[in-house]
Amino acid sequence: MRKFIALLCFLPFLSYGTIATDNFYKIKNFRVWNDFGANVLIISLLNQDENANSHCPGGYWVDKASTTGAHLLQVALSAYNNQTPIRMFAYEDQDWPGLSTKECKIAMIELKAITE
Repeated sequence: MRKFIALLCFLPFLSYGTIATDNFYKIKNFRVWNDFGANVLIISLLNQDENANSHCPGGYWVDKASTTGAHLLQVALSAYNNQTPIRMFAYEDQDWPGLSTKECKIAMIELKAITE
């Protein structure tokens, strides 16, 4: 039953234009701008898989001024500070126009479960 519920949680992110990293990766860095960036934060992953790198080579972006963006930012900062690997789900068809590289808009961040 738990696997079925978990599958239902991921179904909205399996639509056309959405990609996910193949594995969990640590956050390499954040890029934040002042006035130029229009409240956008870019996250890059350390050694992400080739598939994700080919779709989102510039990283992943979120509008930190929006309510949902602020929540994603909190999760990302927590993962970064604790060195917790994450899996990124993102909309590859929503590129941020502020850079010449291709970035994908974050749809969801999954933290890697701690196993004992």
